[in-house]
Amino acid sequence: MIRRAWLGIAVSAVSLAMLAGNVGVRSAAAQGDVKEITVSAKKFEFSPVEIRVKSGSRIRMVITSTDREHGIEINPIAEGADKKGAAGLKFDASITKPEFKLPKDQAVQIEFTAE
Repeated sequence: MIRRAWLGIAVSAVSLAMLAGNVGVRSAAAQGDVKEITVSAKKFEFSPVEIRVKSGSRIRMVITSTDREHGIEINPIAEGADKKGAAGLKFDASITKPEFKLPKDQAVQIEFTAE
């Protein structure tokens, strides 16, 4: 059975920062203008807890479940934002609903653009 977890991603047009510092973020130049952020997941917990990126940034999250298989759904609208407004995260057209399976100890890459 796959447990569902919600990952809130805060998108800021002003800064690129992670609350825990720059751990897990690779430079844009090294990634061809894609910022890679490493996330670990276990029992409905994510590390880092909050991620902030500049508007217009292309992001690749590499998420690894460390305890068991999980499911994850990413809300494209920032927490506290107007639900009727435009989404803050834009996924590729092939992704109709941002839901993903996270097998235990296998990295899953999820790419999106912060609008």
